[in-house]
Formats: sequence, C-alpha cells, structure tokens
Amino acid sequence: MSYIKRIEEMSKDFSGVFERASVLNAQLSELSENGLDKLVHNFLSNKGEYALRPFLFEVFLARWLRSRGSITDLQYEPDGFRTPPDFSFRIDNSLFYVQAKVLVQIGNEQTKKKIVHQINSRISGLTNNVLEIWLSEDIDAKMLNSVVDWITKKATQLSVGEKEAYSHDGEAVAWVKVLCLSNEEGYVGIEHIGESHDGLICPTNIEVIRNRVRDKIKRANRNLPDPDNNTFNLLALTNDFSMLLSLESIQDALYGTEEIIGGCDQRGDPVFYERLTQNGIWSTRVFTNIDLVLYYDSGVDLLGDTPDPCLFVNPFNSERIRTITEPFYSMKARIPHLYYEPRRLDM
Repeated sequence: MSYIKRIEEMSKDFSGVFERASVLNAQLSELSENGLDKLVHNFLSNKGEYALRPFLFEVFLARWLRSRGSITDLQYEPDGFRTPPDFSFRIDNSLFYVQAKVLVQIGNEQTKKKIVHQINSRISGLTNNVLEIWLSEDIDAKMLNSVVDWITKKATQLSVGEKEAYSHDGEAVAWVKVLCLSNEEGYVGIEHIGESHDGLICPTNIEVIRNRVRDKIKRANRNLPDPDNNTFNLLALTNDFSMLLSLESIQDALYGTEEIIGGCDQRGDPVFYERLTQNGIWSTRVFTNIDLVLYYDSGVDLLGDTPDPCLFVNPFNSERIRTITEPFYSMKARIPHLYYEPRRLDM
C-alpha cells in the first residue's frame, strides 16, 4: 500500500521529509506488514501543522527496536493501560516498556508564526474578538493541534475581559483572553508562546533544560508501571533543531552541575575538590520508575540508519540495571564518577 500522497500532504512544510517521501513510505509499509499498523495509522492521522518530529521519532524507534535481533514481541501502545506507554518488548524473560518524548522549543519564530497564522485563519469571519494568548514552553508538541482547536473555540465564546486556561495533567499549558473588539475580523493581538505563565520570556539555560527534561520524565513516569527484577522502564528522548543540547547538558540536567569547592587539609594547606551539586533530577530518589534514558541528539537522521542511543542510568536502580543483557549491555552509558564521590584536584 502506498502512503506517499498522505506523506507529501503532511510534510510539505518540513524540508528533508517531503523530498524523501518514498523512503518514509517504504519504512511505514514495512512496519505495517510486521504488525505495527496502529503506529502507522497514528502517524498518518496527525495533522502535522507544527511538529512532525515527535511522530517521526516513534517510527524511528520502532525501526531501531526491530533491528535488534534479541528483541521480541514488539508492541505499540500495548493493551492493559489507561494511558499506555509507546512500546513494549521482551528480551529473554525480561519485559521492557518505552515512553518516547521529544523536547521542542515552541518559542522559535517559525513555530510562533505557524501557530498564530493558524489561529487567525480559523477565527476569521467567526468573531471580531482581539485575543491575547499564552502557550507554555513545556507543552507537548503532540498537544499543539488540540490546544489550537481549543483556542479557536474559546475565541468565539468569550467576551471582552474574560480569560480561560487549558490544563493538562493538572497544569496550565495555555490560556486565552479577549482584549477588545475589532472593527473587522478577530485576530491574535498579543502572543506569549514559549514564555512563563505571566508572559515573561524564559531564558534558555541549563535550568530551563533541566525543567524541560524533568517534565518529560515526570510525564513518562506516570505512564509506566513499577519496575521489578524482570521489568524495566525506558525513556527515549530527543530534541528538535530549535534546541541546542549536548550530552553534557543532559548529564548536567539528570545528575547535577559540576562545581569546584575549596578548603584546607589537616596541615592547613589549601585543597580543592570537584563535585556535583544536588540540583540534578536524580540527585534525590525521585522518578525511580525510569531505569534508563535513551538519548538521541537533534542531529540523528530519523529517516536514515538507526544508530544506538547514548544511555543515562538512573543511579538508584543501577544494581537492577546491571542485569540487563544485550543490546543495552554493550551500549555507551554515562553516569559521572563524581555522582558517587568528589574528586580531589591537583593544583
């Protein structure tokens, strides 16, 4: 079955995908033929107006998992969960669950323009309300279409001065307010996209990255069962090109920031130590449902070959994780030695 026409429709604004529609078509056809037709259906059903990468990442992960000969019984959105994880599979007698997340900085100018243009197009002719809108930087890219639908609906229902918020998992991720009436058609007058709840710009620094990664881990942690000696939970993580991240940035966010502290030894001579501050996501025993973070940087070609990710180990589950066999056993894993003890620096 050919999906090329639908692929071209949904990827026309995404260079690098539209031109390789035949490649993606072959990949989707192979997944469908091997029992992952639900994944293919979900991928082709998304509107793809703002972010195609989260859906491409799921297809990429399915191809990577299928390429590993030791992995069996691969399922997409397995049964038995109110909100299922994205994948499950088995290696020997062990069961693995995978949640896939993409860090997307919706505050970049291209995405802002798309969102505002889409809202303006939808409310044109329906209302003369002038809107102020806010979308959280932490909003999941997959939610953007439903949030824009909600804003469009509220634009025709609210009166001047009224404001209403959109919440997900008990947290506000968007709001809309009617500022005034236009003499002609309604439109977005003020937008705060990728900013704090009060409209202030969020700086892109390690603390912002840490909060973004923590949010993804928190959401994944809710959807995954409690692990045991034969059940392991994985978070597959990547980011789009709007965020410049490195392995060091992810390591800092998970385990804490490296710092140098000074003091004196027993003889009164100055000594300096390098250690990790206690500001990492895993500096304390939290989010222990996640055993491993599988990280792919933004440079990975989601339509190309399927290289192995870099692994970040939950230090509180490290003893259990040592029992995991191939393919994970031989992959590159990162956990800083400083996590366990400070290191004296020779000056």
